[in-house]
This record gives sequence, C-alpha cells and structure tokens, in this order.
Amino acid sequence: MYRVPVIGGTPRKLAAGGSDADWSPDARAVAFVRNGGSPATGALFVVPAEGGEPKRIGRWPSRVAGPPRFSPDGRTIAVPSLPANAGGGAKIELVAADGSADRTLPVPASLGALSNVVWDTPGKSLLFAQGMNVVYGASRLLHEDLRS
Repeated sequence: MYRVPVIGGTPRKLAAGGSDADWSPDARAVAFVRNGGSPATGALFVVPAEGGEPKRIGRWPSRVAGPPRFSPDGRTIAVPSLPANAGGGAKIELVAADGSADRTLPVPASLGALSNVVWDTPGKSLLFAQGMNVVYGASRLLHEDLRS
C-alpha cells in the first residue's frame, strides 16, 4: 500500500499486503485490513500517514474483514466482516482506533454480504446496505444506532 502525491512526486510505501484503507479524520493515520492465512483471518491495522510500522488493532479468526471506516471523531473504526466460509453471519466490528477496546455489532440475518459502512455526521449511527438473497439480488438499507 502506497501514499501517492496527486500532483507528482515519489510514492511512499505505507505497508505491505494491505487493502481497503481509510484516512483518519485528522489525516495522521491510515486504517487498513489484511485477509489471509489458513484458516482465513481478517485483521485491522493502523499505520502513521507518513509511514512506519503498522499496528494490528483487531483480529477475527475465520472471518473476512471488509473496508474499515473511521468515525467522524477518529476514535472508533467500523469494519464489516463475514464468515470465511459460505453462509450468513455478517457483523460489524467496532474497534477503538488505539486498539484498547472492541465490540461486535450483530446485524439482522440474511444470506448476503454487507456494503461499506458509512457513519452519520455526529458519529452516533452507522448506515449500510445488506444483501438479502445472493441469487435474486434483493437488498435493504439499514441504520444502526450505536448508543444502545
């Protein structure tokens, strides 16, 4: 994963093997995921925006991690996750940006995947789409209040 200046310059390597990244609101850090291994494991990392050693702040065995999204205040990162094997069981992992705490937000059951999550402006809710049926392509939009 590289940081590339828009108007020219030298690309700067931030981390090896990362994907699906998001900038922190203050632009000082980048959150990204890695998926791999046997059994498959999803992991969340944070690296300084100028480069350095990535710090793993979340790990989910037998799950695939989706695109991370920082909360508006930068204190929490939301990561959608799915079982590594076929089947339902989508979740949203909520991880403190410093790695000090995490919790899992279960989402309603379905046979499909989750879209990228989006925080509302005050950072009190998450919005996302959820596939209802892989074969027919039906989906629903969900709004999850995080205050409870």
